[in-house]
Amino acid sequence: LNRIVRACVERGIERCDRNVIASIHDQGAGGNGNVLKEIVEGAGAVIYAENFQLGDPTLNVLELWGAEYQESNAILVHPKDKNILQSIGNREKCSVSFVGEVTDTGNVVLVEKKDVTTS
Repeated sequence: LNRIVRACVERGIERCDRNVIASIHDQGAGGNGNVLKEIVEGAGAVIYAENFQLGDPTLNVLELWGAEYQESNAILVHPKDKNILQSIGNREKCSVSFVGEVTDTGNVVLVEKKDVTTS
């Protein structure tokens, strides 16, 4: 993950534009539920449980929401920069999962399954 962060910063410096990482937060105690709520604090978000990459497919949503991982971070990127972050992750052989969207509602909503009729 450190290589992804470094590559994003270096890309911004080399191109004289910006770092594609708008915010980054280390996942500490409290797991996904804590880190994702904190990174969108004040704005709100919709988080899709099915977008998480799982090593154990038997995890239920509550376990996923509270799961604490070693060396895991939440990164906030603008939607237009998702492809850049994904390509850097691929190059550095580091998985990247886009698990939600900032909503500006002030609330964080965890969705177990996307409704395919509205998505």
